[in-house]
Amino acid sequence: MTDFDFSNPPIEFSELDSDLGKKWNAQCCPLFYDEGYVRLGSAKGVYARNYVRFYERIRDFQVHSDDIWVASFPKCGTTWTQEMVWCIVNDLDFEGAKVGLQKRFPYFELRANWSPNLTKMITQTVLEGSKSEGQPNENEDNENSDSNREFFLNSFNLVENLSRPRFVKTHLHYSLLPEALKNENSPKMIYVARNPKDACTSFYHHSCLLDGYSGSLEDFVDAFTSDNVFCAPFWTHLREFWEVRDRKNVLFIKYEDMKKVRY
Repeated sequence: MTDFDFSNPPIEFSELDSDLGKKWNAQCCPLFYDEGYVRLGSAKGVYARNYVRFYERIRDFQVHSDDIWVASFPKCGTTWTQEMVWCIVNDLDFEGAKVGLQKRFPYFELRANWSPNLTKMITQTVLEGSKSEGQPNENEDNENSDSNREFFLNSFNLVENLSRPRFVKTHLHYSLLPEALKNENSPKMIYVARNPKDACTSFYHHSCLLDGYSGSLEDFVDAFTSDNVFCAPFWTHLREFWEVRDRKNVLFIKYEDMKKVRY
């Protein structure tokens, strides 16, 4: 999809053209995010440019009535909520929970995060590299390789082919979700929110450790508060889900409330 025509996109997008927006793009690892970030749709959500390529795949994705989706701004308790939801629905199957979360509860739009350069790197280092290591069980090795390939390179197909009920994670703004998720009869959706100061601090460390972010904490706070980090604007992300919190299929929870619970 490297020949995608950005002059005729299926969704409106704009560049991060402010000084802080340009600084954010410059401080993100150029090997991972060589195409930079853009603002998408009416929410002006900050996502990798690759999202424009996959917008129609996301918009038209078909859901099932028994799906369970967990949505959040990054670093707001997503993984905790995923594990809690999966274990509750599966009657506390702790043995089954030993399977990686990326297989039980995959990240829906992960494929859109990868730029063409990062996709090439993952293919060469993670996928092709794992084939050359040699595993004692060839069938198991092939199965794991196929699963890894879908996780990294075709997250939409991975979610599409999950056994039901499907458990799905997303960091998309509500306005950027599949259209089939935006009505009263849509499947269950849980949104988890968190104090933005804690979310920002956690997001900074995550970005440094996993995404190659090269800026300081002060730089990251500036980017966060000026709506220039991945998935920003924070308050727009939260508000869009807050406005649908009274729908029968939506549960709006808070990280801080989960921490208060004592057994």
